[in-house]
Amino acid sequence: MNSDNSKIIEAATTAAFMMKGLHAAGYDQCIKSWDRGCIEMVQEMTSYVPMIISVIDVASSNDVVFDGVFDYEVSVPFGKWFGEQIIERGDTPPKKEAAEWLSKGIAAFFAHRDELESGAYKKAMYLIVRQFIESELHQSPRMN
Repeated sequence: MNSDNSKIIEAATTAAFMMKGLHAAGYDQCIKSWDRGCIEMVQEMTSYVPMIISVIDVASSNDVVFDGVFDYEVSVPFGKWFGEQIIERGDTPPKKEAAEWLSKGIAAFFAHRDELESGAYKKAMYLIVRQFIESELHQSPRMN
């Protein structure tokens, strides 16, 4: 498998695990609460895949050892939280709250690892913040 395909597969896998979490929150209730189309709701949630992939890339490039499955421990709970927010608000959570949730989820994943003291964690957090700011400045007409 070439690197282009592996990146696509990695992103699709992360998105699939987010969807698993969304289903755990109550997919039908999310659709009903959102009331703006299934594809649009899924696109809103999966717009955070690049943040997660950036973290995985930084960790991998710094030889961080993953003793758990990142998507099980971060992507699924994020999808569930995202769905719960839609049910509660009738809308997606503000981007800032989603980025904060991801930061905390990622921090919890790496918290018990020695790598936390290395630069990998700090680089990963920097990428999340940078990507969040870029997405707000360049993509989102709606400031949350």
